[in-house]
Amino acid sequence: MAQTLQHTQSRFRLSLRRNKSVHARLSIEKSARAKEVKNKQFEQMECWLPTNNLQSVERLSFDLDIMLCIHSGLRVVRKAFNTQPSLLPRHYASIANEVALLRTLVHPNLVRVYGTSADASSVYVLSEFCEGGNLESIAKTVVKRNGIVGEVVLGKICEGVLNGLAFLESKCIDVTELQPRNIFVTREGEIKLNEYGSFYTDSCIMSQVSAPKPIYASPERIKGDSYTITNLVWSLGIIIIELAGNKYPYNTKDSVSLLGLLMKIVRDQPPELGNSNSWSDELRCFTKTCLIKDPIHRPTPSTLIEHPFISWSKTRKVNMKKWIRQVWEWDS
Repeated sequence: MAQTLQHTQSRFRLSLRRNKSVHARLSIEKSARAKEVKNKQFEQMECWLPTNNLQSVERLSFDLDIMLCIHSGLRVVRKAFNTQPSLLPRHYASIANEVALLRTLVHPNLVRVYGTSADASSVYVLSEFCEGGNLESIAKTVVKRNGIVGEVVLGKICEGVLNGLAFLESKCIDVTELQPRNIFVTREGEIKLNEYGSFYTDSCIMSQVSAPKPIYASPERIKGDSYTITNLVWSLGIIIIELAGNKYPYNTKDSVSLLGLLMKIVRDQPPELGNSNSWSDELRCFTKTCLIKDPIHRPTPSTLIEHPFISWSKTRKVNMKKWIRQVWEWDS
């Protein structure tokens, strides 16, 4: 088991794939031909935001920019993936097909992918800009200000995540990892999942994506079992308890390494909400349901949507727009 756990982090790669994906078969020719095929592939997949219509607004990191669509005024995020010189036409075809799939996944709780473009050194993916940031950055800000995330807000987060996951489940799309950094909030307070695709970790794409965190993985995935949609339900339970308690729910002080922490997740009883009277029995039951250790008995997202806590949350009117503005202290 130790050997399996040692390789866990490398196994947890962000991957979005269609269960019956079809990849274009292109012959491998000389480099000049490869470049020609590359250009044709991305000309076909170019979204309605052509490169010459985009203006840089802000650089968030070395590979991430906020771009302004000059004619429409729409702001989008442009993610850059530096490519290796050995990248072959079939790899570009695979990426183009992946983006074609992503563009069809339109749902209120998914970050919209608009399209892609490429130049001599990079592939760019253009997606919806969520100004409220992700739950990882939000949680850090709340802790810094000695605040809490209230139960009604937790309910709306659960609703959004489950609706997005249930949609992907219905489309036979596998998302093998869920963590706070890929759950986003818009300026209007909408909850959105952000998944870009398997090309994030394609062996021929140097994406510089931040390493995924297996600490949100289910026990069965840590042990190396095959993927099921219920793996993500476990992750949601961990995320909600972390948001509610302002700290990661497992005691990391006794874990001298990632390996030790992962062994605790596999061997120990699942964490629970703290003893605060702030949390309802419905929320406690919801998190316990998410963290059922046996994946066979753990519900799928489409089933968990019917949980009493979610039913209660749907009846609550919560001004999520006001909440995210308070988090970031926006004036308007």
